Amino acid sequence: MNSGESPGGCAWKWVNRWRPYGELGSQDRSAAPHRSPRATPAWVTEKVEIRRRECRWTAFRDVQPAYT
Repeated sequence: MNSGESPGGCAWKWVNRWRPYGELGSQDRSAAPHRSPRATPAWVTEKVEIRRRECRWTAFRDVQPAYT
């Protein structure tokens, strides 16, 4: 079993895509969500990016270690 799917789940997924869409249904699909209602607001992301540039921080330095 792969990714916690039930036996035959993957095969049925492909069959159910192929039936209505034919060859187009057999192409891979993006796993990205169509929308993210709880995403970080753009203005917050922009402020963080500006602060990182000003202080020359990297993502590694922004995160505190989980253990000390």
